[in-house]
Amino acid sequence: MTNVANVAGVAGGENMMHKNSSSDGAKKRLTVKAWTGVYWPAEDSELLLATLLEKGKGDLLEIGCGSGYVCLNYAWLKGQKATCADISAEALSVAERNAKEHGIEDVCFIRSDLFNAIPDDDGHKYSTIAFNPPYLSKEEDESFDITLHDEGIIERYMEEVGHYLKEGGAAFLLVSSAHKRWAELHSALKEKGWQKLAEKPAGYWEKLSVWRVEKMRK
Repeated sequence: MTNVANVAGVAGGENMMHKNSSSDGAKKRLTVKAWTGVYWPAEDSELLLATLLEKGKGDLLEIGCGSGYVCLNYAWLKGQKATCADISAEALSVAERNAKEHGIEDVCFIRSDLFNAIPDDDGHKYSTIAFNPPYLSKEEDESFDITLHDEGIIERYMEEVGHYLKEGGAAFLLVSSAHKRWAELHSALKEKGWQKLAEKPAGYWEKLSVWRVEKMRK
């Protein structure tokens, strides 16, 4: 995980990410803000977004959206609808404010513990679902709210995500080697048919990877 001093400037008590890299023609990545207690964009966010911009298609549901950096940039750069979901009311407030500041209208916000508040009828299936999950336990890091604390949520995501995908849709998952069960998760992903799409180092000790699984058409 990147230290905030390396990725953010502080202004008026807010941590602001400045994103100026160009993408998709003349469009550039959006600048978002994150407050204390809400996860700020870092290398993991960048890797997930880059993978989604290349491999994602259609509308997006992002679980654990935090500041909204990934889902808002996806909506902006790909011109697609996006749904931002998070268990934290504070995170959703930040994401919604970021959307309003940039005039992103084709996006909605749902407070949900993983999928428990996501409608499960056929009219609410998604082409792309993405999750950058928490990987530190409460004992390891108490600087964030509940969104940082892993209680088997990755396994829940792997088990439940297929129900919310359209046929031919794909689910994406970012995994960090900093997770104390990294080797176990790595094996489980392979066994369940997930494919590794991207991998990159983050600092001296952490490795990040993005995995995808597709829902087969009947």
